[in-house]
This record gives sequence, structure tokens and C-alpha cells, in this order.
Amino acid sequence: MGKSTWQIMLFLLASCRVAAQTIERYQQESPTAFVQRCYPDWAASISNMHAVIEYAWGDQKQGKKILFFLPAKKGEDGMPQAVVLLPKGKNNYQQVDITRLLFSGTEPQEKVITVFFEDIDGNGDKDLLFIKEGTVKNYKTIVADDGTVWENAPYRYKVYQTFIYRQLKKQGQYIEAFEKMDWPYLMTRLEGLQTAGEVRQVLKEMRRKSK
Repeated sequence: MGKSTWQIMLFLLASCRVAAQTIERYQQESPTAFVQRCYPDWAASISNMHAVIEYAWGDQKQGKKILFFLPAKKGEDGMPQAVVLLPKGKNNYQQVDITRLLFSGTEPQEKVITVFFEDIDGNGDKDLLFIKEGTVKNYKTIVADDGTVWENAPYRYKVYQTFIYRQLKKQGQYIEAFEKMDWPYLMTRLEGLQTAGEVRQVLKEMRRKSK
């Protein structure tokens, strides 16, 4: 191993210390600066997907979680993924990945257009919701004004999908894992929605009908 490689390794260890599978955050360090320092190879990809989020959801007693997203080319199994940093004591975090965010979108790059939080299952704690935008390629027949016909002409259109995740519990206590909430009666109503306001309106109407 060359000298330059060792220097790079020492720099990364110094800039993002990991102890007992936790990541240390500096005092007064913003969530974005923290993520960029600890994941320098992902920084550009993260910013292209969505801004870094810091919010208390799931196990709120432990404090605010930090959330960011990775595109398919950086994610596990070649699929987009979310990374959640769970607070573990003062200024320390544990990384938990939410992998395989399945989607049919292609280039241009998929992106998360909004992130928000709601108590979906009524347990008193908020769950994670986000909407992902992608572009799908399809084909159609085009007839020009002069009658010229193009068979199987390619075109692209945008598609939107809502994802919902909640933190898991074991024997009544939160654990370091997340579960996708994929209830068919809910997800079919959220299909194609593009804003948090639209999703919240559907949730509000469903709650009203369930009373």
C-alpha cells in the first residue's frame, strides 16, 4: 500500500471517527456538514437526491434522527436507498439502512421531492413518508399533420410513488430497524400523488371515514 493511500485512510479516520459501530458528530455541527464529512464519497449523490433531514420520529425519546437518500448507482443491489442515523447517546449515531426502494423510474435520475412525517398507525409516534419522482420510457404511435406515421416512437413521462416506513418495536420497545408500511387499501389511494398536502388530505379523509 502506497504512502498516498495511507494518507487518505488516516484523513478519513480522523474526519469521521467510528467507535463501537457508532459515528461521532462534532459539537454544533449541522446535519448536512456531519453527513458530508462522514460520507465524502456520497456527498454529491446525496445532495442530488434530497436535502439532509433532521427530525424526531419513531422513537422520539432518543432524540432527532438524521436521514438522507442515495441514488440507485450508490445504493445496495443497484437500487435507491435511505440511510437513517439513530442517536446513541450524546453526539453519537448508529447507521441503519433502508434498502431496495423499488421504483420503475429511469434516467434522468430519480429524486425524492418531499419528506414529511405522520402518525399512520395511530400509536402516538410519527412515521416517515416520502415521495419519489422518476421518469418512465414508453412507446406510442405518432401521426404528424401531414399524415406521416411513426410507429413505436419513444417518449418519457414522470411517475410518482409514496413510501411509508415505521420504526419497529420488540416487546413494546423500539429497535434499530424499520418496516415498510405497504397496506394495499392505503397505497392505492396514494398512487401518483405529488405533494405532502395531497397525501395528508387522503389520510384525513380515511380517518374521518373510519370513525
